[in-house]
Amino acid sequence: MSGRLWAVAAVAGAAVTLLGCSSDSDRLAKVDVDVGTINDLVTAANQDAKNMEGHADTMTSLVSSRPDHAHWENDADTARANARSVRFLADSAAAIARDQALFPAKASAVDLGRLLGNGLNLQALGDMLLKHADAMDAHAKLMRQDAAGDARLIAVIDLFSADVGAMRSDAQTAIAQGKTLAETARNIARSTGVRVE
Repeated sequence: MSGRLWAVAAVAGAAVTLLGCSSDSDRLAKVDVDVGTINDLVTAANQDAKNMEGHADTMTSLVSSRPDHAHWENDADTARANARSVRFLADSAAAIARDQALFPAKASAVDLGRLLGNGLNLQALGDMLLKHADAMDAHAKLMRQDAAGDARLIAVIDLFSADVGAMRSDAQTAIAQGKTLAETARNIARSTGVRVE
């Protein structure tokens, strides 16, 4: 596993322990991992992050002449922070996809540990992003109350609400793909008598 992927594991809180391991030269089973869906997630999440940053910039420009502009600029910065979370998911998923693209056709126990780790990391990143989406959703509702009567500002807040939906979609895709990778590792391990956890 690359240094970058180890960093992802540390952030996501995922860990892999091999309870049984053969020699690296002993390839146990054929592994067929589809990285296309993960790459699709990377593309979608990067675009969603870009959209969120654009909406934040629009809000900053729109409120520049308001006496309470600092309050709204802070809200825009919150949206940018959420965009960074989405981009972090995209970057981490891209690293996992690169690792899986180099995966051997026949997997050893160590390889299965990598596969399981990638899956657990992707799930954890998706779970993290779901929590950020919930927080952003609650924040958007408060912003809408504060913007009562300002149709242009409410229109931007509506865009933020759409961003929440995009965040949730990206997170759910990450969780689903992570589960697929982890279950693939576990199923192969069970079929070959190797235990990974």
